[in-house]
Amino acid sequence: ISYPTDDPLFNNMKECLLSKMIYYNMVKDPS
Repeated sequence: ISYPTDDPLFNNMKECLLSKMIYYNMVKDPS
């Protein structure tokens, strides 16, 4: 299944993933 980049669900998933990555980096290396 391929999603168009303007799909709300896909964008929501991307933002969630990005937030988790940023959170993980902050926890891993608090500066």
